[in-house]
Amino acid sequence: MAYSLLNRFRGTFVGVAIAENQMGFVDRSDRNSQIMNASADSLVRSGGLNLRDWQSHCIPLESGAISLEAGLFALLPIILFYHEDEYWLFKQLKQAIARWPELDSHASDIMVFGWAIAHGITKKNDSESMISSIQKRLENAKNAENIYDFIGENLPKINRLFAASASWETALSQLKMDNHPESAAIYLALYCFLSTPEHFQLSIQRAAHSQTQPLLTTLLTAALSGAYNSHAGIPMTWQLTESNQTPLQSRIIEQITVADRLYATWLGLYHVAENMENSRFQPQMLVVTDPHRLVPRSD
Repeated sequence: MAYSLLNRFRGTFVGVAIAENQMGFVDRSDRNSQIMNASADSLVRSGGLNLRDWQSHCIPLESGAISLEAGLFALLPIILFYHEDEYWLFKQLKQAIARWPELDSHASDIMVFGWAIAHGITKKNDSESMISSIQKRLENAKNAENIYDFIGENLPKINRLFAASASWETALSQLKMDNHPESAAIYLALYCFLSTPEHFQLSIQRAAHSQTQPLLTTLLTAALSGAYNSHAGIPMTWQLTESNQTPLQSRIIEQITVADRLYATWLGLYHVAENMENSRFQPQMLVVTDPHRLVPRSD
Protein backbone atom coordinates (compact mmCIF):
# COMPACT_ATOMS: atom_id res chain seq x y z
CA MET A 1 0.00 0.00 0.00
CA ALA A 2 1.23 3.50 -0.87
CA TYR A 3 1.53 5.93 2.01
CA SER A 4 2.18 9.65 1.98
CA LEU A 5 5.67 10.99 2.50
CA LEU A 6 4.49 12.66 5.72
CA ASN A 7 3.39 9.27 7.01
CA ARG A 8 6.82 7.84 6.19
CA PHE A 9 8.59 10.67 8.03
CA ARG A 10 6.33 9.96 11.00
CA GLY A 11 6.94 6.22 10.71
CA THR A 12 10.69 6.69 10.98
CA PHE A 13 10.48 8.72 14.18
CA VAL A 14 7.68 6.68 15.74
CA GLY A 15 9.33 3.39 14.81
CA VAL A 16 12.46 4.32 16.74
CA ALA A 17 10.41 5.35 19.80
CA ILE A 18 8.49 2.06 19.76
CA ALA A 19 11.68 0.04 19.41
CA GLU A 20 13.18 1.91 22.37
CA ASN A 21 10.11 0.97 24.39
CA GLN A 22 10.18 -2.66 23.29
CA MET A 23 13.84 -3.08 24.17
CA GLY A 24 13.28 -1.66 27.63
CA PHE A 25 16.61 0.17 27.90
CA VAL A 26 14.87 3.49 28.42
CA ASP A 27 17.76 5.49 29.87
CA ARG A 28 20.20 4.65 27.10
CA SER A 29 17.89 4.37 24.11
CA ASP A 30 16.02 7.57 24.91
CA ARG A 31 19.29 9.42 24.45
CA ASN A 32 19.36 8.29 20.81
CA SER A 33 15.81 9.51 20.30
CA GLN A 34 16.65 12.88 21.84
CA ILE A 35 19.73 13.20 19.59
CA MET A 36 17.51 12.50 16.58
CA ASN A 37 14.95 15.09 17.69
CA ALA A 38 17.60 17.74 18.36
CA SER A 39 19.04 17.12 14.89
CA ALA A 40 15.61 17.55 13.32
CA ASP A 41 15.00 20.73 15.34
CA SER A 42 18.24 22.18 13.96
CA LEU A 43 17.14 21.47 10.39
CA VAL A 44 13.77 23.12 11.09
CA ARG A 45 15.37 26.12 12.77
CA SER A 46 17.85 26.67 9.92
CA GLY A 47 15.64 25.59 7.02
CA GLY A 48 18.20 22.91 6.13
CA LEU A 49 21.60 21.73 7.29
CA ASN A 50 23.55 24.45 9.09
CA LEU A 51 26.60 22.50 10.22
CA ARG A 52 27.55 24.80 13.09
CA ASP A 53 24.06 24.88 14.58
CA TRP A 54 23.52 21.17 13.93
CA GLN A 55 26.73 20.01 15.57
CA SER A 56 26.38 22.26 18.60
CA HIS A 57 22.82 21.17 19.39
CA CYS A 58 22.39 17.54 18.41
CA ILE A 59 25.26 15.89 20.30
CA PRO A 60 26.21 16.62 23.91
CA LEU A 61 29.93 15.98 23.63
CA GLU A 62 31.10 15.44 27.18
CA SER A 63 34.24 13.65 26.03
CA GLY A 64 34.67 15.43 22.71
CA ALA A 65 34.11 12.17 20.82
CA ILE A 66 31.10 10.57 19.18
CA SER A 67 30.12 6.93 18.72
CA LEU A 68 28.79 5.53 15.47
CA GLU A 69 25.51 4.84 17.27
CA ALA A 70 25.03 8.49 18.28
CA GLY A 71 26.19 9.66 14.87
CA LEU A 72 23.63 7.54 13.02
CA PHE A 73 20.73 9.05 14.95
CA ALA A 74 22.09 12.56 14.52
CA LEU A 75 22.30 11.92 10.77
CA LEU A 76 18.89 10.27 10.39
CA PRO A 77 16.89 13.53 10.05
CA ILE A 78 19.42 14.72 7.45
CA ILE A 79 18.80 11.51 5.50
CA LEU A 80 15.05 12.15 5.56
CA PHE A 81 15.43 15.81 4.63
CA TYR A 82 17.63 15.15 1.57
CA HIS A 83 16.25 11.72 0.64
CA GLU A 84 14.97 12.60 -2.84
CA ASP A 85 18.29 13.83 -4.27
CA GLU A 86 21.12 11.28 -4.34
CA TYR A 87 23.79 13.91 -4.98
CA TRP A 88 22.72 16.26 -2.18
CA LEU A 89 22.20 13.43 0.26
CA PHE A 90 25.75 12.23 -0.34
CA LYS A 91 27.19 15.75 -0.09
CA GLN A 92 25.31 16.65 3.09
CA LEU A 93 26.18 13.38 4.81
CA LYS A 94 29.80 13.74 3.76
CA GLN A 95 29.99 17.25 5.26
CA ALA A 96 28.29 16.13 8.48
CA ILE A 97 30.53 13.08 8.84
CA ALA A 98 33.60 15.27 8.36
CA ARG A 99 32.67 17.16 11.54
CA TRP A 100 33.66 14.11 13.57
CA PRO A 101 36.84 12.24 12.57
CA GLU A 102 35.62 9.22 14.58
CA LEU A 103 32.92 8.64 11.96
CA ASP A 104 35.17 8.83 8.91
CA SER A 105 36.23 5.18 9.06
CA HIS A 106 32.53 4.22 9.04
CA ALA A 107 31.60 6.51 6.14
CA SER A 108 30.67 3.72 3.74
CA ASP A 109 28.50 2.01 6.37
CA ILE A 110 26.71 5.28 7.12
CA MET A 111 26.10 5.85 3.41
CA VAL A 112 24.65 2.35 3.09
CA PHE A 113 22.18 3.10 5.88
CA GLY A 114 21.34 6.51 4.42
CA TRP A 115 20.64 5.19 0.95
CA ALA A 116 18.64 2.28 2.37
CA ILE A 117 16.34 4.74 4.17
CA ALA A 118 16.05 6.90 1.04
CA HIS A 119 15.27 3.86 -1.11
CA GLY A 120 12.68 2.62 1.38
CA ILE A 121 10.85 5.95 1.43
CA THR A 122 10.54 6.25 -2.34
CA LYS A 123 10.53 2.75 -3.83
CA LYS A 124 9.11 -0.74 -3.45
CA ASN A 125 11.43 -2.89 -1.40
CA ASP A 126 12.82 -6.31 -2.00
CA SER A 127 16.31 -7.44 -1.13
CA GLU A 128 17.63 -7.60 -4.68
CA SER A 129 16.37 -4.20 -5.88
CA MET A 130 17.36 -2.33 -2.72
CA ILE A 131 20.84 -3.82 -2.50
CA SER A 132 21.40 -3.35 -6.23
CA SER A 133 20.39 0.31 -5.88
CA ILE A 134 22.72 0.85 -2.91
CA GLN A 135 25.62 -0.87 -4.68
CA LYS A 136 25.15 1.36 -7.70
CA ARG A 137 25.21 4.46 -5.51
CA LEU A 138 28.30 3.23 -3.68
CA GLU A 139 30.08 2.70 -6.97
CA ASN A 140 29.10 6.19 -8.15
CA ALA A 141 30.39 7.66 -4.90
CA LYS A 142 33.64 5.71 -5.18
CA ASN A 143 34.22 7.05 -8.68
CA ALA A 144 33.39 10.61 -7.65
CA GLU A 145 35.17 10.75 -4.31
CA ASN A 146 38.57 9.12 -4.12
CA ILE A 147 38.88 9.85 -0.41
CA TYR A 148 36.33 7.13 0.37
CA ASP A 149 36.93 3.45 -0.16
CA PHE A 150 33.44 2.12 -0.79
CA ILE A 151 33.78 -1.64 -0.93
CA GLY A 152 30.34 -2.81 0.15
CA GLU A 153 31.29 -6.46 0.66
CA ASN A 154 28.40 -6.92 3.06
CA LEU A 155 25.76 -6.12 0.46
CA PRO A 156 26.35 -9.07 -1.89
CA LYS A 157 26.71 -11.17 1.25
CA ILE A 158 23.14 -10.28 2.23
CA ASN A 159 21.90 -11.20 -1.24
CA ARG A 160 23.68 -14.56 -1.01
CA LEU A 161 22.09 -15.23 2.37
CA PHE A 162 18.63 -14.64 0.95
CA ALA A 163 19.37 -16.72 -2.16
CA ALA A 164 20.50 -19.62 0.00
CA SER A 165 17.54 -19.26 2.41
CA ALA A 166 20.12 -19.14 5.18
CA SER A 167 19.13 -19.47 8.82
CA TRP A 168 19.19 -16.53 11.21
CA GLU A 169 22.19 -18.04 12.97
CA THR A 170 24.09 -18.21 9.68
CA ALA A 171 23.17 -14.61 8.85
CA LEU A 172 24.39 -13.47 12.27
CA SER A 173 27.69 -15.27 11.85
CA GLN A 174 28.30 -14.02 8.31
CA LEU A 175 27.39 -10.38 8.91
CA LYS A 176 29.43 -10.12 12.12
CA MET A 177 32.51 -11.42 10.33
CA ASP A 178 35.23 -8.81 9.68
CA ASN A 179 32.95 -5.97 10.84
CA HIS A 180 33.16 -3.51 13.69
CA PRO A 181 30.24 -4.38 16.05
CA GLU A 182 28.40 -1.11 15.37
CA SER A 183 28.95 -1.48 11.61
CA ALA A 184 27.68 -5.05 11.78
CA ALA A 185 24.49 -3.71 13.37
CA ILE A 186 23.77 -1.70 10.20
CA TYR A 187 23.92 -4.78 7.98
CA LEU A 188 22.04 -6.94 10.46
CA ALA A 189 19.30 -4.28 10.56
CA LEU A 190 19.18 -4.25 6.76
CA TYR A 191 18.90 -8.05 6.76
CA CYS A 192 16.17 -8.05 9.42
CA PHE A 193 14.15 -5.45 7.56
CA LEU A 194 14.48 -7.08 4.14
CA SER A 195 13.56 -10.49 5.59
CA THR A 196 10.03 -9.23 6.29
CA PRO A 197 9.72 -5.74 4.80
CA GLU A 198 5.93 -5.56 5.15
CA HIS A 199 5.89 -6.63 8.82
CA PHE A 200 7.25 -4.06 11.25
CA GLN A 201 6.80 -6.25 14.31
CA LEU A 202 8.51 -9.34 12.87
CA SER A 203 11.52 -7.32 11.73
CA ILE A 204 11.87 -5.75 15.18
CA GLN A 205 11.51 -9.05 17.02
CA ARG A 206 14.17 -10.67 14.85
CA ALA A 207 16.57 -7.77 15.36
CA ALA A 208 16.10 -7.91 19.13
CA HIS A 209 17.62 -11.41 19.09
CA SER A 210 20.83 -10.22 17.53
CA GLN A 211 23.89 -11.15 19.56
CA THR A 212 25.76 -8.12 18.24
CA GLN A 213 24.59 -4.69 19.42
CA PRO A 214 20.95 -5.82 19.90
CA LEU A 215 19.70 -2.37 20.91
CA LEU A 216 21.34 -0.56 17.98
CA THR A 217 20.31 -3.31 15.54
CA THR A 218 16.71 -3.05 16.72
CA LEU A 219 16.57 0.75 16.54
CA LEU A 220 18.06 0.84 13.04
CA THR A 221 15.66 -1.89 11.90
CA ALA A 222 12.78 0.14 13.32
CA ALA A 223 13.92 3.23 11.41
CA LEU A 224 14.13 1.26 8.15
CA SER A 225 10.81 -0.48 8.63
CA GLY A 226 9.08 2.65 9.90
CA ALA A 227 10.26 4.65 6.89
CA TYR A 228 8.97 1.98 4.52
CA ASN A 229 5.72 0.94 6.24
CA SER A 230 4.97 4.46 7.54
CA HIS A 231 3.25 5.40 10.77
CA ALA A 232 -0.01 3.94 9.45
CA GLY A 233 1.70 0.60 8.82
CA ILE A 234 2.91 0.14 12.40
CA PRO A 235 0.50 -2.13 14.33
CA MET A 236 -1.70 -0.14 16.70
CA THR A 237 -1.19 -2.71 19.45
CA TRP A 238 2.49 -1.78 19.50
CA GLN A 239 1.63 1.92 19.77
CA LEU A 240 -0.67 1.51 22.78
CA THR A 241 1.75 -0.33 25.06
CA GLU A 242 3.12 1.80 27.86
CA SER A 243 6.73 1.79 29.00
CA ASN A 244 7.61 1.46 32.67
CA GLN A 245 8.51 5.14 33.08
CA THR A 246 6.89 7.27 30.42
CA PRO A 247 3.64 6.50 28.58
CA LEU A 248 4.55 5.46 25.07
CA GLN A 249 1.65 7.49 23.69
CA SER A 250 3.25 10.71 24.93
CA ARG A 251 6.54 9.80 23.28
CA ILE A 252 4.76 8.96 20.03
CA ILE A 253 2.99 12.34 20.05
CA GLU A 254 6.35 14.04 20.58
CA GLN A 255 7.90 12.11 17.69
CA ILE A 256 4.99 12.89 15.38
CA THR A 257 5.31 16.58 16.22
CA VAL A 258 9.02 16.59 15.38
CA ALA A 259 8.42 14.62 12.17
CA ASP A 260 5.64 16.99 11.08
CA ARG A 261 7.85 20.02 11.58
CA LEU A 262 10.70 18.43 9.65
CA TYR A 263 8.32 17.53 6.81
CA ALA A 264 6.85 21.05 6.73
CA THR A 265 10.38 22.48 6.51
CA TRP A 266 11.19 20.03 3.72
CA LEU A 267 8.13 21.37 1.87
CA GLY A 268 9.65 24.84 2.05
CA LEU A 269 7.46 26.46 4.71
CA TYR A 270 8.90 29.35 6.71
CA HIS A 271 8.78 29.83 10.50
CA VAL A 272 7.59 26.28 10.98
CA ALA A 273 8.15 26.11 14.73
CA GLU A 274 6.13 29.28 15.34
CA ASN A 275 3.29 28.31 13.01
CA MET A 276 2.95 24.82 14.46
CA GLU A 277 3.37 25.54 18.16
CA ASN A 278 -0.35 25.98 18.93
CA SER A 279 -0.96 22.24 18.91
CA ARG A 280 1.52 19.44 19.43
CA PHE A 281 -0.38 16.76 17.57
CA GLN A 282 -2.71 18.54 15.17
CA PRO A 283 -1.03 21.79 14.13
CA GLN A 284 -2.56 24.46 11.98
CA MET A 285 -3.22 23.31 8.45
CA LEU A 286 -0.52 24.76 6.21
CA VAL A 287 -0.80 24.21 2.47
CA VAL A 288 1.71 24.78 -0.32
CA THR A 289 0.68 24.72 -3.98
CA ASP A 290 1.43 26.24 -7.36
CA PRO A 291 0.16 29.81 -7.91
CA HIS A 292 -3.60 30.08 -8.64
CA ARG A 293 -4.15 26.37 -7.95
CA LEU A 294 -5.61 26.83 -4.46
CA VAL A 295 -8.83 28.81 -4.11
CA PRO A 296 -11.28 29.29 -1.21
CA ARG A 297 -14.11 26.79 -0.97
CA SER A 298 -17.42 28.28 -2.11
CA ASP A 299 -20.11 28.48 0.56
